[in-house]
Amino acid sequence: PKNANFFSQGASHHERLNYKAPALWLMVAHISLWYTGRGMMFTFAAAYLMDYFHCSLTKVVFLNVGGPIVGIVTLLFLGRISDMTGPRKPLLIINTIVALSMFLWVSTAWLGIVPVIIFYVISGVGGPVTAMLTTNYSLVLFPAKGRSGYLAVSRVLPSILTTITVVSSGAVLRSLSNWKMDVLGSTLNNYHLLLLASAVITCLAVVPLFAIGQRKVEEV
Repeated sequence: PKNANFFSQGASHHERLNYKAPALWLMVAHISLWYTGRGMMFTFAAAYLMDYFHCSLTKVVFLNVGGPIVGIVTLLFLGRISDMTGPRKPLLIINTIVALSMFLWVSTAWLGIVPVIIFYVISGVGGPVTAMLTTNYSLVLFPAKGRSGYLAVSRVLPSILTTITVVSSGAVLRSLSNWKMDVLGSTLNNYHLLLLASAVITCLAVVPLFAIGQRKVEEV
């Protein structure tokens, strides 16, 4: 594929990336919200399990390794489906299921650790599948000319935003260390508040993905 420059034509006389394409920025918004919400949750999940449920690090590791084993089989199955239907619809469905499953963390205040086990099974299946489908959809969404540049833009900006957000949320979590609220017979703490925020942010990631519709980034 032909190259396209990030900023200007330069000496190589390559054309610049099509920054005016709405589909590009909708994809950036989708990945930014997804990375941010998931990053916040996974960064503090282990600390929550150890502080709230007094889990050992060994138990935390066991919770994380079960899902990916099932995910290997799911990757093959959904890979074949996406070959027939295209990656966008399966990506929307899987993203919605995984995003909604993150509310299971908040339900642990009433239901104990069982929702966490269910979450890790769903996430272990949906996480690798989401990564595969996002990559496949990017190959469809971005033109061959300058595709590597579009992929870089759609990943670098969300990564920077995620880093800033996760560090900031850690500061907020510490500042709210004494925050508590009684709801329906259970006490919510600062961890529940952060996990709720991460679930909402992840759910919002589905909106720009849905808004892309049939749009694609056109060559310039």
